[in-house]
Amino acid sequence: MVGVKTNFQYYSNSSTTRWTDTLLLALPSETTVPSDITNSVPPELAESIANELDIAISYKARFQQSKAAISVARNCSSTIVPITALPTEILTRIFRLVVGSQRCHAAGERIDRKNITFPAHPVRLSHVCSRWRQVALDAPGLWTHIDFPPFPRDQQLMTRMDVYMGRSRQSLLDVHVVEEYPSNPSSNVNPIYTHLIEFLQPIFTRTRSLHIELDFNDRLFGIIGSPAPSLSFCSALLSYCLAGCVSGTLTQLDVRVEGVSNVRGLMESIDNPENNRSVILALPKQALEDLLFRIPILRLNGPIPPLSSGAYHGLVELRLGPFVRASISELQLVAMLKSSPGLRILEFGMARTHQLRTLQIDRIRGFFARSNVTRLHGLIFDGYPQVAELLTLAPRMRDLDLEEFRDRSQDGGVEALDNLAPNISLNSLTLRRCLQLEMDELGRFLERLQVRVLILQYCSFRGSGRSMIEQDVLRNELSALCPIVQFLPNEPEPVNKWCWLD
Repeated sequence: MVGVKTNFQYYSNSSTTRWTDTLLLALPSETTVPSDITNSVPPELAESIANELDIAISYKARFQQSKAAISVARNCSSTIVPITALPTEILTRIFRLVVGSQRCHAAGERIDRKNITFPAHPVRLSHVCSRWRQVALDAPGLWTHIDFPPFPRDQQLMTRMDVYMGRSRQSLLDVHVVEEYPSNPSSNVNPIYTHLIEFLQPIFTRTRSLHIELDFNDRLFGIIGSPAPSLSFCSALLSYCLAGCVSGTLTQLDVRVEGVSNVRGLMESIDNPENNRSVILALPKQALEDLLFRIPILRLNGPIPPLSSGAYHGLVELRLGPFVRASISELQLVAMLKSSPGLRILEFGMARTHQLRTLQIDRIRGFFARSNVTRLHGLIFDGYPQVAELLTLAPRMRDLDLEEFRDRSQDGGVEALDNLAPNISLNSLTLRRCLQLEMDELGRFLERLQVRVLILQYCSFRGSGRSMIEQDVLRNELSALCPIVQFLPNEPEPVNKWCWLD
């Protein structure tokens, strides 16, 4: 039990207390102390009044201390605050899940220095109470995401970075570098490199994942008239970052370039570049190959290693963004896939120099038989029988996106779904650019597959009389068939959330 010992009784019968009691009675009803009271303060009480004021002030401090002690006692009570019953190990695990759920700043968007924000969950968790703070500070793994803000560096963000680096202790780090090319062509870019080396070089040896975002001013070509400045800027920045990383410690590399296209070709060593338009890295070829060879996760939407590089060997995830300015032949793609038999995620946006030959249906069946396909985007399906065949090949399908689906009732219609295994169902169905679908057929489709979420974009439907159904009527009818119905007439692509940046 927390308490405060008081000495008010000492003055209870004194003249000082009687006078202050009179003053207290007057204060609630007066905005100022009446002059007849202030002028009647006996001189002999002055010292006693001063002493009593000091005692009253000391009580205020004691009450604040008691309040803090009681708050700590309350927070430590599992009866009042049930979460305190959790062991520290479980609470730490929960903290890690919370921190891991927060994506880094505005991924997939252009850099906005004025509104740039970085993950703050570790800080918020450490501010809840004294125990949570201690748990958070004792878990260096919560502080391993290091964000390096763009130049000129915001001092608050730099302080935040220093705090995170200190609290991460000797843990491996996830480093995120955000940099922006100066819009003024006469700007000196050397301070950018100087700051980067000064602050990040000591921790690159502990970097397990490196995410680099470079933004080039859209007017760069018009102002400068040559792609050389952007190439040299990108080359220097990537060289500084990669040169400090350790082969085997760095296991994930993300590079994203915005603004200009000439830095989205190849990244090559300075030893023997094959293309004078490449991003040339100031690293020996063997050192660069050793570093890239042992990185199992590559996410590149900017310059990429040459297709002959060992970087494409032994990958578990490969994402080459749609704006990579390089092409690949069918044989190169096949060789790349064969060199990574453990590849689990492939996002491929590069242009192919030759079309892949058409596969026989037996080979397609074989692919689905040995794969665990849960999400699929299909273009131009002719009727429900084809959808039924697809679901037979991929019975674990949970999210299906159909673009330009054609309802060909003469091919058998939705009755083809009756032959599916009873455990086959869908969580979500997305229909895009599907015109004049039969409403009754779609209703039976949704009911048979127990679809929970229906997303529509640029679709139209016919009723039983072949007339088109208005959207308000359509919304009411579909809501009766499916728990969640979304109309996205103006959205670019509802399946973009499946793409490489997520």
